[in-house]
Amino acid sequence: MVTTTGHGTRTRQMLNKVPEVTVYFWIIKILCTTVGESFADYVNETLGFGLTNTTLLFSAALAVALVAQFRLDRYVPGTYWLAVVLISVVGPYANVLKVRPPLVFSQNDVDRYLTEFEHVVAGL
Repeated sequence: MVTTTGHGTRTRQMLNKVPEVTVYFWIIKILCTTVGESFADYVNETLGFGLTNTTLLFSAALAVALVAQFRLDRYVPGTYWLAVVLISVVGPYANVLKVRPPLVFSQNDVDRYLTEFEHVVAGL
């Protein structure tokens, strides 16, 4: 009987939870990112959730998806790719700011954005 302990077994378990990286992996990754960002824009703009509520919604969904992903002992495509989509929307550190057209700003919005941006940069 062969027994493996510690690091080797854990590494194999983790590798079983991700897909093989091939050209198809990258195609799916790009498609998932596009779909995720488009859906977030839809929730924000069309459904009128607003940027803050959309961020909170997708951050909570990411937390649930990551808990599910880490609890699995094997690769489950739906769970894995859901986490990928949500990470692409929220960002790995929940710090992604994406400003894309069509986004209409009033002068007040611009002033507020610049004030907040300066505050964040000053804190770095």
